[in-house]
Amino acid sequence: MSTKANEDVHDESCEIRSSVPTKRVKKNTSDVWKGFKKLPCATSNEMLKAQCNVYKKIFLADSFSGTSNLKRHISSVK
Repeated sequence: MSTKANEDVHDESCEIRSSVPTKRVKKNTSDVWKGFKKLPCATSNEMLKAQCNVYKKIFLADSFSGTSNLKRHISSVK
């Protein structure tokens, strides 16, 4: 025997809730980003890359490399 109240309780308890954490987007705080463009990652495992606006050379720009290599490139081409 099924009642409307039992069906409602059953429907609510069977809901699948997605708990996918959202990734916070960091603001580009360094002035070095004025000379570079962030390139989109093809896969989730790929490291972030940046392309020089002048020479079109591509550099790693992930959290391990930081912006130090980008700063060195800018200082070497001045």
